[in-house]
Amino acid sequence: MDEKSKITVLFINPFLFEQKLGGMDSLLLDLLRKMDIKRFKRIVVLPRPGGISAQYEAVADQIIYLDTAPITKTKSLFSLVITLLQIPVVAYRLVKIIQETAAQ
Repeated sequence: MDEKSKITVLFINPFLFEQKLGGMDSLLLDLLRKMDIKRFKRIVVLPRPGGISAQYEAVADQIIYLDTAPITKTKSLFSLVITLLQIPVVAYRLVKIIQETAAQ
């Protein structure tokens, strides 16, 4: 199967932690490993490089970084405000990524 006939699957992971492999990461990495690479083009969107992103790079066909801070659980009002201010920018970037991916 050639590249143009592959089905593109876009995974968005806004919760990338620095050194800790969480449950969602484990499940997503396992799913990426088990997908038929002849049938699917696997694209993963991550907040930024670092931490466990190398594990995603090893199993995905393409990694797209948003260059934003990951969404985290926080009790700090400052961190919450920063996260909320990022939402429009991240939403705009995701729309562009989806449009570009669909055009391929």
